[in-house]
Amino acid sequence: MNIFLISQGIYPQRGGVELHVFRIAEGLCALGHQVCAIIQSGSPSDGQNHGLRVVRGATLNTVERLLNTERPDALHAHGARSMFVARSLLAAKRAGVRTVFTPHCFYPAQDWLGKVKRLIFDKTLGRAALKTADSIIALTEIDRDDAVTLGAEAARVTIVPNSIALPHVLQPEEVRGWRERHELGRFLLSVGRLDRVKRGDFLIRALPHLPRDLSMVFIGPDAGCRSAWQALANELGLQRAVHFLGEVPDYDLKAAYQACSALALASKYEGLPTVILEAMALGAPVVASATGGTCCLVQHGENGLLFAYDNTAEFVAATQIALGTGKAAITERARKMVTSEYSWKVNIPKICSLYEIRAGMEEGEAWVLVQ
Repeated sequence: MNIFLISQGIYPQRGGVELHVFRIAEGLCALGHQVCAIIQSGSPSDGQNHGLRVVRGATLNTVERLLNTERPDALHAHGARSMFVARSLLAAKRAGVRTVFTPHCFYPAQDWLGKVKRLIFDKTLGRAALKTADSIIALTEIDRDDAVTLGAEAARVTIVPNSIALPHVLQPEEVRGWRERHELGRFLLSVGRLDRVKRGDFLIRALPHLPRDLSMVFIGPDAGCRSAWQALANELGLQRAVHFLGEVPDYDLKAAYQACSALALASKYEGLPTVILEAMALGAPVVASATGGTCCLVQHGENGLLFAYDNTAEFVAATQIALGTGKAAITERARKMVTSEYSWKVNIPKICSLYEIRAGMEEGEAWVLVQ
């Protein structure tokens, strides 16, 4: 099949959606399908990225031209509340191309202006996109319910969770070398953009309530909070215990997961976080705020630890469990869950089945699967 993937960005641009789109493209290419990722961000170009055809700096005109000249079998769009994504879905529908839409997550607004903008979009272009798509992929039950509330037909929504390519485990000496290079002892790890929704300030304020030898390591691009979080650490006398490593190569990220005492995720809201799946696959205990799709992934005391959002006492108690001797059973259950339910090897075929349903089939007709 010839498949178009529509998104605002793609890996190596950092972000959960960007990596998600790349892994789907990678999996489809491995199965022998032709894939073109049409991306809004980046300088205009049409070339190869890890063997994948990528059209960067795309506009709606770009999408319409490619739809008319290449006639793909399916267009799979990614990202809620994007004008580019929504209008691409509508263009594909007009062209008679089968459409699949993965909103990923309908994040709540952080202020009144954001609420107004979301309300206007959701009632107009957002609703049209949900109504237009032949199939909608929700990552969690929460996303499914949100999509239906915003206008999607429940019968068109299929849950296929966010997934990861199961990572190669580094050798102990490699992890030890990474730790020594960064002069780190025991540490909690936070992975993600340095954005206020991630609540790095909460993690820094909680650090004095934990063992004195425990430090905090942040990995991810600055989204406007690094200077404020660094100032907070300095104010609390924690400048030597709080480390900002910025964006790092995949090797360093794997080493950090394996070296950390626990992954700490204090976000105000999450979809289905890739960082939790990556941490679980590499044996790191997960301590996360019980918000959004995280609750669909982490079962407290079984495969990770949850705490009430912005509750320092619960966070400290959960972290103490993650630091204790009973963490081995938790991390092993988490690893097995990711391997069996959240790998792309398991979930790419489910996505393919949505591309392969013949467009415009009448009620009662069977699916036609392309082999």
